[in-house]
Order: sequence, then C-alpha cells, then structure tokens
Amino acid sequence: MFFSCEDSTTTPKDSFTLSGVVSYTGTSGSGGVVVSLYKEVVINDTLQQIMDEYPNIGVPLTPKLMFDKNEQDPVKVTETRSSGEWSFSDIKAGNYVVVLNKEHAFEFIHGVIVNEDLDIGSKTLKEAIVFENGTVIGEDLVIEANSNVYIQGVVKVSEFGSLTVKEGVNVAFSDSLYGEDGYDKGTLIVKNNLKMTGNKDNFIKLFGESTNETESWNAVKVEEGDADLSYILSLNSRGGVVLYKSESIITNSFFLNNKQGTSFVENGLNSKCSNSVFIGNGIGFKGYMSEASVISDRSLFYGNGTGCDISGESSSFVGNSLFDSNNIGITTYQNFDGEVSNCEFRNNGFGAFLHGSDYAENTSKTTFSYCNFKNNSDWNINIEPRDYYINAMADINNCNIEGEKLIYIYGWIARPNKHDIDFKNNYFFGLKDSVEIEERIFDKEDVDAGAKNYTGKVKFMPIKPEYIYDAGIL
Repeated sequence: MFFSCEDSTTTPKDSFTLSGVVSYTGTSGSGGVVVSLYKEVVINDTLQQIMDEYPNIGVPLTPKLMFDKNEQDPVKVTETRSSGEWSFSDIKAGNYVVVLNKEHAFEFIHGVIVNEDLDIGSKTLKEAIVFENGTVIGEDLVIEANSNVYIQGVVKVSEFGSLTVKEGVNVAFSDSLYGEDGYDKGTLIVKNNLKMTGNKDNFIKLFGESTNETESWNAVKVEEGDADLSYILSLNSRGGVVLYKSESIITNSFFLNNKQGTSFVENGLNSKCSNSVFIGNGIGFKGYMSEASVISDRSLFYGNGTGCDISGESSSFVGNSLFDSNNIGITTYQNFDGEVSNCEFRNNGFGAFLHGSDYAENTSKTTFSYCNFKNNSDWNINIEPRDYYINAMADINNCNIEGEKLIYIYGWIARPNKHDIDFKNNYFFGLKDSVEIEERIFDKEDVDAGAKNYTGKVKFMPIKPEYIYDAGIL
C-alpha cells in the first residue's frame, strides 16, 4: 500500500520540559539548590529607538542587563535533588532565565530558548565568599572573576586595606538588621581605594538578596581614597554607590530600578561619571560637588524620578547626555556653578528645574548651552525657589526650546527674589519677539498683575530666528 486510511496528523506540542544539573562547590553538596525560572526581558520599542538614535551614549542595553529578578514573579521554582538534578514540566515556548541560588550564592543563566524539550546540561554554582557583620579588611584583597560575594551587615575596608573586584562577580547584600554609622542593612564601607572592573560582556552585579527592595540597603560607600568603577550593574537597592570625599570614576555602568538613589557623590573631588545608563531609579545621579568634576558625560537618564540632581559651587560639567521620560530631567540646587551643555531634554515632566541658592553670598550661575528642550509636559525650564529669600541665577543660551509650556518663573511678592536669569540667543520655534515669548511663560504677574519685577533681572533678547543645529548631543 502507498497510503493509509489512518489520520497521520499529530497535534503540535504547546509545552515542554526543561532540565539540567547543578554542581555546587560548597561543602553542603549539590542538593537543595533553589532553581527559579523567569521570563527573559524584552527591551521596549522606545529604548530600542533611543539606542539606534544615540549609539554613542551609555552602554548597549541587552536583555541580560535589563533583567531584575525582583521585578517579576518566577514562572516555576524547584530545588535540586541530592544529585544536583532538576527539571520543570509544562513550560511554554519562549526565552527564559534560569537563576540558581544557595547559601547566598547566585548564578544567572541567560539565553535559555525553549521550543522543544531541553536539557541545558551541567552548570556550576560557586560557593559565596561571606563577609560577616563587623568584618574589617585591613589588607589588599582581590576578589577573583566570576565569584559570589555576600555582604552581611556592615563590612569595612580600613585605611590600611584596599579592595579589587574583578569581572563577573555577583555581590549580594543582606537584609539583616544591623545598626552602625547610620546604616542598618547590608553595607560595604571603604576607607581606602576601591576598584571594581568588569567588562562589556561580564558586568559586576550589585544587588540586594531580598526580593523586597525596602529590605535591602545594598550600599557601597567609599569614604576616603579613590574609587574606580567600570561595567557595574547596580539594581533594586536603596543605597546604591555612595562616593564621599573621593576622586572617583564611574564609567560604562548601569543603574536599574534603585528605588531611592543610585550613584551619589558627596564633596566629590575631580570625579567623573561617563557612558552610563540610569533607568527606573528614584534619582539617577545625585552629586554635591566641591571641586571641578565631570558629573555626567554621554549618559542616558530614562524613566527616573529625577534624572540628575546636582548641587554645589564647583565648576562641574554635564554634557552630551539624554534625559527622556523622567519626572524631572535635571534639578540644580545652590546655583550649581557649572555648565550643562549639548544635552537633550525631552518627554520629561520638567526638563530642567532650578531651585536657586539660599546663600546671599552665592553668586554662582548655572549655564545651559546648546541644549534641546522639547515636549516636557509640565515645563521645559522651571525656575522655582523654595522660599522668598532664595535667588536663582542662570544663563540659558544657544538652546532650542519647543512646546506649549516654555518656561515657568516663580517669585515671592512679599519679598521679591533677586533672580538673575539671562536667556539669550535661543530659538523658540517660530516665536519672533519677546512679547510672543512672554505670552508662553508663566510668572507671578499671571496671577497678580500688581507683582512687578518680582524676579529681578529676566531677559529674553536677543533670540535666534532659526533652529540651532549645533545644539543637542554631539
């Protein structure tokens, strides 16, 4: 016979099995390893468009970098048998991440593509190096590549020691309650030099062990000495990286979903942050700069509460960075004496929010030059002192400013502020003279016609008649 009358069709499988083996290097054996299955992250269209439009800012975003186990529930969870074997059944086709965890050690296995029954083979989970609460590191210590580290409570590197962390290290912070130096969660305090150097294919990961971000402080605080951090992934913390009175460099790093703050520089001396990405944080980068610093260069601030929060009287620089979809793009305090140059502020609530200074002797001016402000829904530029005795001083020049809400300027009638704001040589997208511009600006006279000159000096002329093509990210 050349054919059969029986139905030869088969129903395609819509679910599969996924299995593997874990080899745990700790003395407790390979049984009892928690194996969790998560969906791989899909980068949204907006972020993909940003990367295509600006390939030279930040670091390339990948599903591996964007993965945060605290932002989703696992699809499946099991434990290994004593042999280290594990398996899942009834897994839908898709891209997954397998997370291994035992005794504070973690391994993240990305790129697991399920479209048939799949055995991913044997994977090694390295036992964690545990630093218990109260540990003091008084010598030069090197954490080798691809190790697991667990910070339990408060751990210090003394002025006689230093810490070097190599690529691919997972640093998990405890959620245990300890009280010391104002920190009551997992904290690494460095009183000398800190060097954390990953690479583009193997970032160093800093994260809270807890699945609840309110339970993990997850702070690296450098109190003295130098900090050299590159290819760092800091995620889902409350403390992040705090650099205090140190000459610090942060490059090619990614700060994701840190709820209160991420990179914080206080009294930074010639510090630099460049080619980094800040997404979904309470504050992306916060700095009080006491000497000249490059606060941010070629970085991306997307979807943060505040992208960049800057204060201090230093002649610091923010440049060639994109602020997109934040509640506030950049905010400045104490008349930050520096320059914001060639930046893009778009789709934020406020593009730039200037608070001014409460020190009468502070005559520093914040300069915005060659920036683009576009479609920031509350105001492109907001000048709003916190009280009547605070004065804002700024030069805003050679910028393109577009949108229904151009500028908001606020002062106090009872005691007029002595603002000194100089808008000059800006292009206001078709507005031809100061009368047209002032109609698109909110000030106190809009609600009280008797409040004259409350702002001190605010000038808008001359204006540019054509788009300034030199503005924006170079």
